[in-house]
Amino acid sequence: MTPVIAPVQRIWYHVYNMSNNLPSATRLIRDSWGLFIKTWNESLQVSIWFLYYGLVYLAVNLIIKIAPAFTIIGLLISLVILVFWSWSIIRLIETSFWLDAGEKPKLDRKAMRASWRIVIPLLWVGILQILVLLGSAIPLIAWEFLAPVYLAAWINPVIFNIIAIVLFLPLIYVGIRLGFAQLATIKDKKRGMNALAVSSEMVNKNWWAIFGRQFLALVVFGGGLWIALTLLFLILGAIVGPDKFLQLADPNAQAPVLRGIRALLEGIVQAAVLPLFVIFAVKLYKAAKRSHDI
Repeated sequence: MTPVIAPVQRIWYHVYNMSNNLPSATRLIRDSWGLFIKTWNESLQVSIWFLYYGLVYLAVNLIIKIAPAFTIIGLLISLVILVFWSWSIIRLIETSFWLDAGEKPKLDRKAMRASWRIVIPLLWVGILQILVLLGSAIPLIAWEFLAPVYLAAWINPVIFNIIAIVLFLPLIYVGIRLGFAQLATIKDKKRGMNALAVSSEMVNKNWWAIFGRQFLALVVFGGGLWIALTLLFLILGAIVGPDKFLQLADPNAQAPVLRGIRALLEGIVQAAVLPLFVIFAVKLYKAAKRSHDI
Protein backbone atom coordinates (compact mmCIF):
# COMPACT_ATOMS: atom_id res chain seq x y z
CA MET A 1 0.00 0.00 0.00
CA THR A 2 2.87 2.37 0.80
CA PRO A 3 4.25 2.48 -2.79
CA VAL A 4 0.82 3.72 -3.90
CA ILE A 5 0.09 6.09 -1.03
CA ALA A 6 3.47 7.84 -0.97
CA PRO A 7 3.25 9.28 -4.52
CA VAL A 8 -0.34 10.38 -3.85
CA GLN A 9 0.76 12.13 -0.67
CA ARG A 10 3.55 13.94 -2.56
CA ILE A 11 1.13 15.06 -5.26
CA TRP A 12 -1.37 16.27 -2.64
CA TYR A 13 1.38 18.18 -0.87
CA HIS A 14 2.28 20.02 -4.07
CA VAL A 15 -1.35 20.61 -5.01
CA TYR A 16 -2.70 21.82 -1.69
CA ASN A 17 0.17 23.01 0.48
CA MET A 18 3.13 25.29 -0.01
CA SER A 19 5.33 24.33 -2.95
CA ASN A 20 8.39 26.31 -4.00
CA ASN A 21 7.04 29.43 -2.29
CA LEU A 22 3.61 29.10 -3.93
CA PRO A 23 0.68 30.04 -1.67
CA SER A 24 -1.68 27.19 -0.83
CA ALA A 25 -4.78 26.66 -2.95
CA THR A 26 -7.11 27.75 -0.15
CA ARG A 27 -5.12 30.94 0.43
CA LEU A 28 -5.18 31.83 -3.28
CA ILE A 29 -8.92 31.16 -3.50
CA ARG A 30 -9.62 33.11 -0.30
CA ASP A 31 -7.43 36.08 -1.28
CA SER A 32 -8.87 36.16 -4.79
CA TRP A 33 -12.41 36.20 -3.45
CA GLY A 34 -11.53 38.93 -0.95
CA LEU A 35 -9.99 41.16 -3.62
CA PHE A 36 -12.90 40.46 -5.97
CA ILE A 37 -15.45 41.61 -3.38
CA LYS A 38 -13.35 44.60 -2.31
CA THR A 39 -12.71 45.90 -5.84
CA TRP A 40 -15.85 44.72 -7.63
CA ASN A 41 -16.91 48.23 -8.60
CA GLU A 42 -13.53 48.95 -10.22
CA SER A 43 -13.50 45.64 -12.10
CA LEU A 44 -17.08 46.13 -13.24
CA GLN A 45 -16.10 49.31 -15.09
CA VAL A 46 -14.11 47.07 -17.44
CA SER A 47 -16.07 43.81 -17.38
CA ILE A 48 -19.33 45.63 -18.18
CA TRP A 49 -18.08 45.73 -21.77
CA PHE A 50 -18.82 42.00 -22.05
CA LEU A 51 -22.47 42.81 -21.40
CA TYR A 52 -22.39 45.38 -24.19
CA TYR A 53 -20.96 42.79 -26.55
CA GLY A 54 -23.81 40.49 -25.60
CA LEU A 55 -26.32 43.23 -26.45
CA VAL A 56 -24.66 43.84 -29.83
CA TYR A 57 -24.63 40.11 -30.54
CA LEU A 58 -28.34 39.94 -29.65
CA ALA A 59 -29.08 42.83 -32.02
CA VAL A 60 -27.09 41.17 -34.82
CA ASN A 61 -29.02 37.92 -34.42
CA LEU A 62 -32.33 39.77 -34.42
CA ILE A 63 -31.37 41.51 -37.66
CA ILE A 64 -30.37 38.19 -39.23
CA LYS A 65 -33.72 36.76 -38.12
CA ILE A 66 -35.62 39.60 -39.77
CA ALA A 67 -33.38 39.94 -42.85
CA PRO A 68 -31.36 36.77 -43.65
CA ALA A 69 -29.60 38.69 -46.43
CA PHE A 70 -27.56 40.44 -43.73
CA THR A 71 -25.99 37.15 -42.54
CA ILE A 72 -22.55 37.94 -44.00
CA ILE A 73 -22.61 41.43 -42.48
CA GLY A 74 -23.61 39.86 -39.18
CA LEU A 75 -20.61 37.53 -39.34
CA LEU A 76 -18.31 40.48 -39.98
CA ILE A 77 -19.78 42.32 -37.00
CA SER A 78 -19.24 39.19 -34.89
CA LEU A 79 -15.58 39.22 -35.95
CA VAL A 80 -15.28 42.85 -34.88
CA ILE A 81 -16.86 41.92 -31.55
CA LEU A 82 -14.17 39.25 -31.14
CA VAL A 83 -11.44 41.87 -31.58
CA PHE A 84 -13.07 44.21 -29.04
CA TRP A 85 -13.60 41.22 -26.73
CA SER A 86 -9.84 40.54 -26.88
CA TRP A 87 -9.13 44.18 -26.04
CA SER A 88 -11.51 44.00 -23.09
CA ILE A 89 -9.77 40.88 -21.80
CA ILE A 90 -6.48 42.79 -21.94
CA ARG A 91 -8.02 45.70 -20.05
CA LEU A 92 -9.49 43.37 -17.42
CA ILE A 93 -6.17 41.58 -16.88
CA GLU A 94 -4.29 44.89 -16.64
CA THR A 95 -6.89 46.18 -14.17
CA SER A 96 -6.53 43.03 -12.07
CA PHE A 97 -2.75 43.47 -11.93
CA TRP A 98 -3.18 47.08 -10.79
CA LEU A 99 -5.80 46.20 -8.17
CA ASP A 100 -3.72 43.31 -6.83
CA ALA A 101 -0.80 45.71 -6.42
CA GLY A 102 -3.03 48.16 -4.54
CA GLU A 103 -2.92 50.66 -7.41
CA LYS A 104 -5.76 52.58 -8.99
CA PRO A 105 -6.74 51.24 -12.45
CA LYS A 106 -5.67 53.43 -15.37
CA LEU A 107 -8.75 54.37 -17.35
CA ASP A 108 -7.34 57.26 -19.38
CA ARG A 109 -7.15 57.24 -23.18
CA LYS A 110 -3.38 56.73 -23.20
CA ALA A 111 -3.71 53.49 -21.23
CA MET A 112 -6.54 52.31 -23.48
CA ARG A 113 -4.51 52.97 -26.63
CA ALA A 114 -1.60 51.06 -25.09
CA SER A 115 -3.95 48.11 -24.56
CA TRP A 116 -4.91 48.16 -28.23
CA ARG A 117 -1.27 47.64 -29.17
CA ILE A 118 -1.31 44.31 -27.34
CA VAL A 119 -4.32 42.87 -29.22
CA ILE A 120 -2.39 41.51 -32.22
CA PRO A 121 0.49 40.05 -30.12
CA LEU A 122 -2.10 38.43 -27.85
CA LEU A 123 -3.99 36.90 -30.77
CA TRP A 124 -0.68 35.68 -32.25
CA VAL A 125 0.28 34.01 -28.96
CA GLY A 126 -3.14 32.33 -28.95
CA ILE A 127 -2.53 31.00 -32.48
CA LEU A 128 0.89 29.67 -31.45
CA GLN A 129 -0.66 27.96 -28.43
CA ILE A 130 -3.23 26.28 -30.66
CA LEU A 131 -0.51 25.09 -33.05
CA VAL A 132 1.57 23.63 -30.20
CA LEU A 133 -1.48 21.94 -28.72
CA LEU A 134 -2.38 20.50 -32.11
CA GLY A 135 1.14 19.10 -32.33
CA SER A 136 0.74 17.38 -28.97
CA ALA A 137 -2.66 16.10 -30.10
CA ILE A 138 -1.35 14.30 -33.21
CA PRO A 139 -1.22 10.86 -31.50
CA LEU A 140 -4.78 11.34 -30.20
CA ILE A 141 -6.09 12.53 -33.56
CA ALA A 142 -4.39 9.64 -35.36
CA TRP A 143 -5.85 7.18 -32.86
CA GLU A 144 -9.39 8.59 -33.11
CA PHE A 145 -9.39 8.48 -36.93
CA LEU A 146 -7.29 5.43 -37.73
CA ALA A 147 -8.01 2.99 -34.91
CA PRO A 148 -11.76 2.63 -35.69
CA VAL A 149 -10.86 1.85 -39.31
CA TYR A 150 -7.97 -0.57 -38.86
CA LEU A 151 -8.31 -1.91 -35.32
CA ALA A 152 -12.05 -1.92 -34.63
CA ALA A 153 -12.28 -5.71 -34.94
CA TRP A 154 -9.47 -6.33 -32.44
CA ILE A 155 -9.91 -3.64 -29.76
CA ASN A 156 -12.55 -3.63 -27.07
CA PRO A 157 -14.45 -0.27 -26.86
CA VAL A 158 -13.42 0.13 -23.22
CA ILE A 159 -9.74 -0.33 -24.07
CA PHE A 160 -10.16 2.05 -27.01
CA ASN A 161 -11.49 4.78 -24.69
CA ILE A 162 -8.78 4.16 -22.09
CA ILE A 163 -6.09 4.57 -24.73
CA ALA A 164 -7.80 7.76 -25.98
CA ILE A 165 -7.76 9.19 -22.45
CA VAL A 166 -4.07 8.36 -22.06
CA LEU A 167 -3.31 10.06 -25.38
CA PHE A 168 -5.30 13.11 -24.22
CA LEU A 169 -3.05 13.62 -21.19
CA PRO A 170 -0.24 15.35 -23.20
CA LEU A 171 -2.71 18.08 -24.16
CA ILE A 172 -3.44 18.76 -20.50
CA TYR A 173 0.27 18.80 -19.68
CA VAL A 174 1.16 21.15 -22.54
CA GLY A 175 -1.88 23.34 -21.87
CA ILE A 176 -0.80 23.93 -18.27
CA ARG A 177 2.80 24.61 -19.35
CA LEU A 178 1.63 27.30 -21.79
CA GLY A 179 -1.20 28.65 -19.64
CA PHE A 180 0.65 31.81 -18.52
CA ALA A 181 1.59 32.92 -22.05
CA GLN A 182 -1.21 35.51 -22.32
CA LEU A 183 -0.38 37.02 -18.95
CA ALA A 184 3.30 37.17 -19.89
CA THR A 185 2.30 38.95 -23.12
CA ILE A 186 0.19 41.53 -21.32
CA LYS A 187 2.14 42.10 -18.12
CA ASP A 188 5.75 41.53 -19.13
CA LYS A 189 5.52 42.47 -22.83
CA LYS A 190 6.73 39.05 -23.98
CA ARG A 191 6.00 38.26 -27.59
CA GLY A 192 5.40 35.14 -29.68
CA MET A 193 7.40 32.06 -28.80
CA ASN A 194 9.17 33.99 -26.04
CA ALA A 195 5.87 34.29 -24.18
CA LEU A 196 5.33 30.54 -24.50
CA ALA A 197 8.88 29.86 -23.31
CA VAL A 198 8.46 32.12 -20.27
CA SER A 199 5.19 30.40 -19.37
CA SER A 200 6.78 26.97 -19.71
CA GLU A 201 9.70 28.02 -17.50
CA MET A 202 7.37 29.36 -14.82
CA VAL A 203 5.49 26.07 -14.63
CA ASN A 204 8.65 23.97 -14.80
CA LYS A 205 9.08 21.82 -11.64
CA ASN A 206 5.77 23.24 -10.37
CA TRP A 207 3.38 21.51 -12.78
CA TRP A 208 1.38 19.61 -10.17
CA ALA A 209 1.22 22.67 -7.92
CA ILE A 210 -0.05 24.92 -10.72
CA PHE A 211 -2.46 22.33 -12.07
CA GLY A 212 -3.85 21.55 -8.63
CA ARG A 213 -4.48 25.18 -7.75
CA GLN A 214 -6.14 25.85 -11.09
CA PHE A 215 -8.27 22.72 -10.77
CA LEU A 216 -9.45 23.52 -7.24
CA ALA A 217 -10.22 27.12 -8.22
CA LEU A 218 -12.20 25.85 -11.20
CA VAL A 219 -14.19 23.54 -8.95
CA VAL A 220 -14.95 26.28 -6.42
CA PHE A 221 -15.49 29.27 -8.71
CA GLY A 222 -16.76 27.28 -11.69
CA GLY A 223 -19.21 25.42 -9.49
CA GLY A 224 -20.57 28.69 -8.17
CA LEU A 225 -20.84 30.07 -11.70
CA TRP A 226 -22.66 26.94 -12.86
CA ILE A 227 -25.16 27.29 -10.00
CA ALA A 228 -25.72 30.98 -10.85
CA LEU A 229 -26.29 30.22 -14.54
CA THR A 230 -28.60 27.32 -13.72
CA LEU A 231 -30.73 29.48 -11.42
CA LEU A 232 -30.83 32.23 -14.06
CA PHE A 233 -32.01 29.84 -16.77
CA LEU A 234 -34.55 28.24 -14.42
CA ILE A 235 -36.04 31.62 -13.59
CA LEU A 236 -36.18 32.47 -17.28
CA GLY A 237 -37.68 29.06 -18.02
CA ALA A 238 -40.47 29.73 -15.54
CA ILE A 239 -41.25 32.93 -17.46
CA VAL A 240 -41.06 31.73 -21.08
CA GLY A 241 -42.31 28.16 -20.56
CA PRO A 242 -40.64 24.72 -20.73
CA ASP A 243 -40.44 24.45 -24.54
CA LYS A 244 -38.68 27.77 -25.02
CA PHE A 245 -36.50 27.05 -21.99
CA LEU A 246 -35.22 23.78 -23.46
CA GLN A 247 -34.38 25.57 -26.71
CA LEU A 248 -32.67 28.37 -24.82
CA ALA A 249 -30.64 25.95 -22.70
CA ASP A 250 -29.39 24.20 -25.84
CA PRO A 251 -26.07 25.86 -26.88
CA ASN A 252 -26.66 24.53 -30.41
CA ALA A 253 -30.06 26.15 -30.77
CA GLN A 254 -30.52 27.20 -34.37
CA ALA A 255 -32.89 30.12 -33.80
CA PRO A 256 -30.82 33.35 -34.02
CA VAL A 257 -32.97 35.05 -31.39
CA LEU A 258 -32.41 32.22 -28.91
CA ARG A 259 -28.67 32.28 -29.58
CA GLY A 260 -28.66 36.02 -29.02
CA ILE A 261 -30.61 35.80 -25.76
CA ARG A 262 -28.28 33.08 -24.53
CA ALA A 263 -25.26 35.25 -25.42
CA LEU A 264 -26.83 38.17 -23.55
CA LEU A 265 -27.40 36.12 -20.39
CA GLU A 266 -23.87 34.77 -20.55
CA GLY A 267 -22.62 38.33 -21.04
CA ILE A 268 -24.38 39.43 -17.85
CA VAL A 269 -22.80 36.60 -15.86
CA GLN A 270 -19.38 37.23 -17.46
CA ALA A 271 -19.53 40.90 -16.54
CA ALA A 272 -20.35 39.99 -12.95
CA VAL A 273 -17.93 37.13 -12.20
CA LEU A 274 -15.21 37.05 -14.86
CA PRO A 275 -13.01 39.42 -12.78
CA LEU A 276 -12.88 36.71 -10.08
CA PHE A 277 -11.27 34.19 -12.43
CA VAL A 278 -8.87 36.80 -13.78
CA ILE A 279 -7.83 37.92 -10.29
CA PHE A 280 -7.05 34.32 -9.35
CA ALA A 281 -4.99 33.85 -12.54
CA VAL A 282 -3.08 37.07 -11.82
CA LYS A 283 -2.29 36.04 -8.24
CA LEU A 284 -1.14 32.58 -9.35
CA TYR A 285 0.97 34.11 -12.15
CA LYS A 286 2.72 36.48 -9.77
CA ALA A 287 3.33 33.68 -7.25
CA ALA A 288 4.79 31.39 -9.95
CA LYS A 289 6.96 34.22 -11.25
CA ARG A 290 8.34 34.90 -7.75
CA SER A 291 9.05 31.22 -7.16
CA HIS A 292 11.23 31.08 -10.29
CA ASP A 293 12.68 34.58 -9.88
CA ILE A 294 11.71 35.48 -13.45
